[in-house]
Amino acid sequence: MGSVFPSVARLDFHRDVRLLAALEDPRLARVLGLCSRGEPLCVALEYLPHGDLHRYLRTHAPDQYADPRALLSNQVNNETSVR
Repeated sequence: MGSVFPSVARLDFHRDVRLLAALEDPRLARVLGLCSRGEPLCVALEYLPHGDLHRYLRTHAPDQYADPRALLSNQVNNETSVR
C-alpha cells in the first residue's frame, strides 16, 4: 500500500517539526514528540491552558479578529462576482 504523503511532503513535515522544536519561547507550545511511522503523521505538542490560537483570539478580541477562512471565502466571492 502506498503512502498518502509523497516523500517530499514527508521531508517538509520533518523539517517543519524540527524548526518548531528548536524554538524556545514561553509563549509557544513545545514539541513533545513526533510520530512519523505510518500514517497519519502526528506531532504531540505541549498542553496550552487557553486552547489553540484561533480560539484564544476569537474569545479575547472577537471584534478585532477575522476568521481567515471567512476572509478567503469573501475574497473568492468578490473575485467571481467581478468576472
